[in-house]
Amino acid sequence: MNSMSNNEDERLRKTTIAFLKDFAEQSYENAVECIDWLEKQVQKPTDETAPKFHEGEWIIRSAEGFKHNSYLVKEVKDYYVCEDLKGRRVTFTFSDVHKNFKLWNISDAKDGDVLTWDNSKCIAVFKNIYDEDSFNGYGFVGHCTGTFESGLSFHDIEGARPATKEQRDTLMKAMADVGYTFDFEKKELKKVEQKLDDEIESRFKVGDWIVNRLDDLWHIDSFDKKNYQISDGKGNYNYFSILKQDEMHLWTIKDAKHGDVLAYDTVVLIFDHLGTFENRPIIYSWYFADSKKFYGMGTSDPDRWEVEGFYPATKEQRTELFLKMHEAGYEWDDEKKELKKIEQKSVIKMITPEESLGISSEEYNKIVDECIYGDDKPAWDEEDEKNWQGVIDEIKANRSSAPDYDIKVYDKYIDWLKTLKQRLGGEK
Repeated sequence: MNSMSNNEDERLRKTTIAFLKDFAEQSYENAVECIDWLEKQVQKPTDETAPKFHEGEWIIRSAEGFKHNSYLVKEVKDYYVCEDLKGRRVTFTFSDVHKNFKLWNISDAKDGDVLTWDNSKCIAVFKNIYDEDSFNGYGFVGHCTGTFESGLSFHDIEGARPATKEQRDTLMKAMADVGYTFDFEKKELKKVEQKLDDEIESRFKVGDWIVNRLDDLWHIDSFDKKNYQISDGKGNYNYFSILKQDEMHLWTIKDAKHGDVLAYDTVVLIFDHLGTFENRPIIYSWYFADSKKFYGMGTSDPDRWEVEGFYPATKEQRTELFLKMHEAGYEWDDEKKELKKIEQKSVIKMITPEESLGISSEEYNKIVDECIYGDDKPAWDEEDEKNWQGVIDEIKANRSSAPDYDIKVYDKYIDWLKTLKQRLGGEK
């Protein structure tokens, strides 16, 4: 394909790149690939597309019109794989980073930033106070090297860098262990007033979906004066102390991740990504089910849904979605986040005597008994009972771990074995 040359092509190329950057910053690799392709449609010097930052370095946006967020370079491929301060993976093209980013240094630090040092276990909250008498040290409000110490301290800036999410969590836990917390909005270190369990007012109510510091999603099933009882909508249950509720926040659509199952009214869908349409936030999804059937197979464009009203699906809603998906001949690979066609397997259909011969079960059983046994029909003995019960138990064991759409099949097998026992004289 020839490179773009005329002015209109160039205008459309730049407009498309600008549109795709929002998605690239949300870790959508397809957007990164599209930007890379569009960037290659013009001639560029080789040194502009070669990486100039390395794994382990911190970079920060310096371009006008963007938040000056810091990112840790995790990998260098045909593009940069970075991690933000919340531990989320983000991908950037070489051209974007080289044009809009620079290496982070201490002059980029702001009040409330959490920093650490090379070759040191110290983690501290930055405060922009310079002290000439403390070896060119900058001020920090509280720090920890295992245990937290409050109060203003000064540290040398050499080797300072932003702390990772894990290091920030370590600092916050060390603070909490000695009764402190840091208000990042007000940039203040605060002493936490200890309250008795029965004095603490619950922040959440039954039915709320919440997210913890590890980005785990939980549903509030019930609570008392000490604990919240929670479940994840996938059959897992847990609890957390009401003293820890400040570490949680209510779920919003911004917490949704690719592959999450969301619901609203009679619709259950698999979330792909959050975007905008006509200046409104929009959910994009390839696959969904309603009260009738499963949709989305073979479509060339994702469906758009208004954000209002959607929430994480309950266990029952997830089951309903996957059941309709299975009935349509598909299954969801949760690890790879993709829809797969179910391989067709041969199934032996159980045909009843009524269907095969057009007679009643009683008439059929009588004919079988007379043909096989005559007047010497053997009795149902202990060995028969033992083997029969063993087969029943084996089917029940498989049934207990089977998906909902297979349970009816196992139940049919068990019912058939019971009628077989009756026909052979095992039950009077």
